Amino acid sequence: MDEHTGDAGIDTRLQAFFNTVKSYLEIEVKQTSKRDENRYLCCTSKREV
Repeated sequence: MDEHTGDAGIDTRLQAFFNTVKSYLEIEVKQTSKRDENRYLCCTSKREV
């Protein structure tokens, strides 16, 4: 076995994958909430949108 197929190598790759997915999800949540804030501010203004 080499470092890519050993237990520690697989665990490390899985952890890296999950951390990457988590980061993308956190970025998406931040962008979504930012869009929601802008929509809320826009819709509460006196002018029609």
